Amino acid sequence: MDRRLDSQEYFSLIRRLGNPLINQFTRVDSQEWDSQIGIGFHYPDVNLPKPPAFQYIDVNLDDEGLIRLSGERYLALNLAEMRTIKDLTKDPIFIQQRIEAGLEERLTDLELEVLAQTWSEHCVHKKFNGKWIYVSDDTDDESGLPNVTDSVFKSIIKPATYAIIADRNIDWLISVFEDNSGVFKINERINGSHKVETHNHPSSLDGFGGANTGVGGVIRDNDSTGIFMDIVSSQWWSIFVNPTSYRDLSLDIQSPLRTLETVVGGVEDYGNKMGIPTMSVNVMFDDSYLKCAVGVGAVAVAPAEINGRKTHLKDIKPGYVAYTLGGKVGKDGIHGATGSSMDLSSDAETSSQVNQSVQIGNPIIEKNVFETQRILAYKGIIAASQDCGAGGWSSALGELAKLLDDFESKRYGIQQRYKYCGIDEQSLVEDRLAGLEGVLELNSVGSPFVEQLKYEIASGEIFNLETNGRGGAEVDLTYVIEKYLGLTSWEKIVSEAQEREVVVVKKERSAELEEICKHNNVEAVKIAEFNNSGMLKVIDQNMTVGLLPVQFLHRGLPQMIIYAHHRPCNYREPEITEKLDLTNTFLELIGRANTQLFDWILTRFDHEVQGGSVVKPLVGKGMGKSDAISYHPVLTEKEVLIESLGNNLLQGDIDAYHMGRNNVVDSIGRIISAGGNLEKICFNGNTLCPKPETDPSVAAKVIRMLKGSADAEIYFGTPRISGKDSTSMERSYISTETSREVRVKARPAIVMSGLGVVEDDSTATTADFKIPGDAVYVIGETRDELGASEFYQMKGFIGRNVPKSDFDEINPRYNKLPNAIKSGLVHSCQYVGRAGLALALANCSIAGDMGLDVNLDNIDNNLGRADKILFSETTGRFVVSVLQSRTREFEEKMQGIYCRQIGHVSSEHGFNVNYQGREVVRTTVPELRAKNKGEIRL
Repeated sequence: MDRRLDSQEYFSLIRRLGNPLINQFTRVDSQEWDSQIGIGFHYPDVNLPKPPAFQYIDVNLDDEGLIRLSGERYLALNLAEMRTIKDLTKDPIFIQQRIEAGLEERLTDLELEVLAQTWSEHCVHKKFNGKWIYVSDDTDDESGLPNVTDSVFKSIIKPATYAIIADRNIDWLISVFEDNSGVFKINERINGSHKVETHNHPSSLDGFGGANTGVGGVIRDNDSTGIFMDIVSSQWWSIFVNPTSYRDLSLDIQSPLRTLETVVGGVEDYGNKMGIPTMSVNVMFDDSYLKCAVGVGAVAVAPAEINGRKTHLKDIKPGYVAYTLGGKVGKDGIHGATGSSMDLSSDAETSSQVNQSVQIGNPIIEKNVFETQRILAYKGIIAASQDCGAGGWSSALGELAKLLDDFESKRYGIQQRYKYCGIDEQSLVEDRLAGLEGVLELNSVGSPFVEQLKYEIASGEIFNLETNGRGGAEVDLTYVIEKYLGLTSWEKIVSEAQEREVVVVKKERSAELEEICKHNNVEAVKIAEFNNSGMLKVIDQNMTVGLLPVQFLHRGLPQMIIYAHHRPCNYREPEITEKLDLTNTFLELIGRANTQLFDWILTRFDHEVQGGSVVKPLVGKGMGKSDAISYHPVLTEKEVLIESLGNNLLQGDIDAYHMGRNNVVDSIGRIISAGGNLEKICFNGNTLCPKPETDPSVAAKVIRMLKGSADAEIYFGTPRISGKDSTSMERSYISTETSREVRVKARPAIVMSGLGVVEDDSTATTADFKIPGDAVYVIGETRDELGASEFYQMKGFIGRNVPKSDFDEINPRYNKLPNAIKSGLVHSCQYVGRAGLALALANCSIAGDMGLDVNLDNIDNNLGRADKILFSETTGRFVVSVLQSRTREFEEKMQGIYCRQIGHVSSEHGFNVNYQGREVVRTTVPELRAKNKGEIRL
């Protein structure tokens, strides 16, 4: 340039090039430029003096002081929680234990940080486990919620799954809600697991780093389920604000455009480098998500047994030792767990407490760890594994200590019962099990914890164990491998520096583990030994730096009370003048942010790397969007997995209960449209919302959408096996236009990620029209249900008539359509979701690169308007194409359900829609494609 950039121009430029939070920029004037040296290379001067191992923290403060301490140290603990910690330091037994360990009565910084991490919302889900007080102003409240719900997790989410297991006599779920991911049977030889996590907090600070390590973390969740699993698929969904919104953000905040750009890059970078296909992708926009939502998921597989050992079971006993494998520990990721449990404040970017919570990923290291862990598993060395995710070693080793404590408590109880009943090693297995009523829930399905204990009982191992009913661990940080000097003990233990796993082994297998890890160039350090002390003891620099009771650490958290107040919405249906020609409206609708194809994002990811893909994200000659994706998780097995998504977050503004129901119905429908069926479908549920404890209306939406999704799961027999709740989706910033603080709260949402298991790939179905002349059908009645629809949003309205899924009508469709597909009668199938029939019909034509001639009269159902027929978002509907010569056979298969022929596929590129004797849409496939590709470009 021929002039110097002013400050505004300079900062605008660097925001586009990078993120000042993690990137360093150097400005060189033209007269200082040296063409030989260029900009040179910056060598950062890192001077980190060796800190003391720990410091004592006084928690004997008044209430104001306790809250101040929580804020200063970024603990994210409320007053009741801080008071509970204060009370612990007055316990005479605890004080004596500390004196014997060489500690003062005051807590150390490590102990306080470990408690904060363990009690963080991210790790312990204290809001979902709180007591919810529900009040409704609706005299006809359809949710059926009671006035008091003691833990929505224990009273709504888990009971729905267990009810389905009991009612349907399900035997294919083998681990639900207990491990890092839910586990199901693919067949009798192979197990699969599924988990969907969120990485909202770090992604909002730095899109690349947050999304990158989000992928790395969720695949470690699956890998460390049981003893190990192989990752076969990665999925990703996000909710962003529109890149053109929020023009008044300060320059130090990551811009919406850069958030979108870098999150895509972060997801692409991690999975692809590890040889994991990223196939299921969904991008949504809502301007309430200034704190963006980034959902990352993974599916993994493992043999049901290796050398006679069930791979989904964890075994841990006193005397076993823990090794940390993989990456080195650093300051990155500190306070990730507590940070993600809080909203993002307006000064987040300038706070070292906040910005160091962004982690640095290295997928190559993680790949090497996984391959080594596989070797260790097949050699029978690993007894249990655990991911160092949120909270790092504090979380991983703390949870393993809790697991041991739970095991020892049950083992002790079983032994005492046997002594009382006179049961010994000579007793029959049936008698051993029969004598445990009230001690162990033997009929628990999907509980690897119970299954491991039953194995110990059946094998007779239980009689030879020495137990006092307690479990603990001694953690030694002295020799862990650090990225650099200068880390305190508490920083080491709570850091979420990436690519680290903890594996538990018998002490006598330690040398073998170390040799294998050395041979495979994987760092391995013994970090803990398990015992029967009932305490989590931490050593660093050869001195005790922390001592906490395991029971207090994991069961001492006081229960939150959350007040929920439901008020029915007061929106009305808008009065929109009917247009006789809807062509321009139609084209505008399919080009909106939430209806676009986003092929420029989908094609960034490698879908084929493991060679198992069946239905891909883009399908057909014209490359339209697929309802769902499917693949062979194991190439030598015939089974196929189908992944789908259900999310209608704006519907919650009208009725969150029906939004929850609809999200389940939509996700199932998309699985069916790709060739699945109701026989074997399970869910991960991700809840997103602002703080429910501070807003009763938000709390009411959250509990209502959870109840709605649970009711739908029960009806269709599709259990939830895992999930994640993110309940601090708020962000503040100082407006550059008004200099005032602006707080943006996200709309409550529940994203339902469905996973279907199908017998083989013979039923695989895609959305693209395939043969000119094929008859086009609509399955499912279209109703006046445009509330929260894409059409109403385009017109600036929300409306009132939210879609209400009629389960009794939808269920027969969900059973009969798969039979028609299996019979080979269906050439294409498209689920009708966002933007209604308009987008569904357009996508079928775009994907097949074929025209369409339809008449809407046959599906009018007294709606009386073409726009309502085309744009309604009534759930549970499909568009299918059928060979003209087989229409009678198809209609016989669909007898008894709503199934109407509306037109036929054309060999030309014309796309024509008629209604009541007139043409209401007249366009072409190329024009549809051009509009559907959208306008948001990077």
